[in-house]
Amino acid sequence: MTTRAAGAARALAAITGLGLLALAATPTLGVALAAPAGMITVIGVHRLRGRRWTRVGSWLGAVVATALVAVIFLGWAMRRVPASTFERARQQAAIDRQRRRSHPSRAQRVIQRIAPPSPAAPVIQARTDSLVNTPGFFWGVTIVAGIIGCGFFGTIVGSFGWACAMLVAFGALGRWPGGPAPPVRDAPSLPVTG
Repeated sequence: MTTRAAGAARALAAITGLGLLALAATPTLGVALAAPAGMITVIGVHRLRGRRWTRVGSWLGAVVATALVAVIFLGWAMRRVPASTFERARQQAAIDRQRRRSHPSRAQRVIQRIAPPSPAAPVIQARTDSLVNTPGFFWGVTIVAGIIGCGFFGTIVGSFGWACAMLVAFGALGRWPGGPAPPVRDAPSLPVTG
């Protein structure tokens, strides 16, 4: 590749990476920008420890940083929702559970005919309902579901942000970062003695 072509490819890679990162920042409310910050943090930690950083390490940094920012953003958004909204959601879930129990689906009726419930089933169901209807259970399930969702979000958006940052780095360095060191060309060869 000629110098002019190499320069054009590098410029195109950098512009494409920056454009895609800016494009991803809009629908994710800027969370995608945490990916390059996570990469830079991982690279800095590796350099402080005197180790060579890897692409996998920088990808993990991008994904974890994006997921953490998503968790923080979700927590901030949840704090802004009025408490009565969550109480209404919890009450509506209890009403829906009761409605499903009083009007079982066709599949549930077939299963009950095949394997009738035990005599202890109403007692077990009452204990289960008393646990499920508590605010602590509702909040526990909500928090766990939010963390899992942020993990998926972080993996998808962080991977995209990592790829964009790698394009920008290729444009800046002229080689893919995190790979093997480029060969040294002007090093004198030493004779091998046997």
